[in-house]
Amino acid sequence: FVPGEAVAHEKMNVGVILSGGQAPGGHNVITGLFDAVKKLNPENRLYGFIPTQEELKESLEEGRVFVANEGGRVVAALHAGFEKTVATIRQLVVEEGFRGKGIASALIETYHEQYKAKASSFRHWVDLNNMSAINMYKHFGYELSLRRANEYVLAVKQKGENNER
Repeated sequence: FVPGEAVAHEKMNVGVILSGGQAPGGHNVITGLFDAVKKLNPENRLYGFIPTQEELKESLEEGRVFVANEGGRVVAALHAGFEKTVATIRQLVVEEGFRGKGIASALIETYHEQYKAKASSFRHWVDLNNMSAINMYKHFGYELSLRRANEYVLAVKQKGENNER
């Protein structure tokens, strides 16, 4: 074994679709992947997505996944859920270098447009430390309520509240 030269790797985001079920050694696979991603570049991020392939395929077919592209590359995505009359944002991710440019707002506007006719309310869990997300939801007429594990609050918007957004 001969050590090679250190190679600088560009920052990247890696997404993994998690099945939601337990599997022997599954934690080892995820922690190994995390370690490998961070070893390439300490600024790299690993994101886990809970929907199964079937759920993701269904979400795509039903138009519940919204993406923003920059130069042919996906830089943001919103995965929506809808149950009975409640629309939810399951995940909203914007690549770090593209934040603060209105991309998340544009995705949320598209999402609201898609669901405004059939949703009686919109609800989303938000990290208490993510003030930019909290402020963005407030801009769209959401109110914060219900705490969960002192880390998240529920952002709620009833139909008819600020629907022009």
